[in-house]
Amino acid sequence: FLRAAHHYPTNYEKLHILFLGSFEAKVQSFSMSDVNLKNDEQEQVSTLIEEEEPKLKLTEEERTDRAAKMGRPDGLYQQCMKEIKDSHTIGQTLRSAALAAGVMADQDAYAELLGQFYVTTNVLENRMEAYINKMSGSGSESENDNQPAKLKHASIVKQVKNLGYNFREGYERDLEYLLGSKWKNICNEFTTTSAKEYIQRLSNANEIEIAAAAFILWGPLIIGGGAALKPRVKKSFGEGATNVFHDVVGNVNGMGRAGRRRNFIDVYDALLDEYDDDDDDEAAEKQQILDSIVKTAGEFMLLNNAMMLEVKKRPWWSKYALTGVVTIAAAMAMRLVPSKK
Repeated sequence: FLRAAHHYPTNYEKLHILFLGSFEAKVQSFSMSDVNLKNDEQEQVSTLIEEEEPKLKLTEEERTDRAAKMGRPDGLYQQCMKEIKDSHTIGQTLRSAALAAGVMADQDAYAELLGQFYVTTNVLENRMEAYINKMSGSGSESENDNQPAKLKHASIVKQVKNLGYNFREGYERDLEYLLGSKWKNICNEFTTTSAKEYIQRLSNANEIEIAAAAFILWGPLIIGGGAALKPRVKKSFGEGATNVFHDVVGNVNGMGRAGRRRNFIDVYDALLDEYDDDDDDEAAEKQQILDSIVKTAGEFMLLNNAMMLEVKKRPWWSKYALTGVVTIAAAMAMRLVPSKK
């Protein structure tokens, strides 16, 4: 707080109100919309807060709640985060269950779980490239592809692709390290029913579905707690099993964690900026696409959870650790079922 107030004395009072009391409690709910700062000041204050975040020892749920408040008020990023909130909480519980069940103590169990996200991410990133080829005229795409609306401006897929991530190669190196030269065959055997459903949707995905899937499959590594698993994976299985984290840990391409997070959020919030809000037709089309991305992100989050529930390889003693946590997850899921009253 003192550092921020020193840099921005004209906003001292607002910053004081924002940070008054427990720093740990207040920093969780920090939102740039709470303070009237210029763009360059916003960036510096955001960096300041994110520098302090690792010292706070926040839970993953607290970090997620804090991340959900970033971005434009009620922009695409925030709306997607609201849509997946309950499913994401269940997903966190399932991941905790997997850790409690010994997934970090069993190489095959970890590889099976990792494989679910590889096969889906692989199809997603291949599909992205097919769309990029279509835009450049170097590929062939069916004129009958299921697109909810004709995009009049910059391609959604190209903007997401330009984030510059390619996680499938990291997944592939990790799986080969964990499973050996026949990793592809083993990974195919591991693939769950939900992962196959995911793959089917992504194989013929339109631009809306690609953007939503990248939010769900890339987001946890870029802005979520996925990268925080690297030290645990390294300790359990060695450096050779940590390739998937290469682009989201440390300073890569001139960006640290704070920069990657801001870039991801900014890209999603700006995906539809080229639509003219003053044109009724374009504004309606923009809203339709935004609603479709948000809805589809929620559907893909549910598939993420389903994949984790269907993995089968666990240490023999895992049932004793797993039962209680999965029971909690099931109870949380029941809360999402609409009442018949």
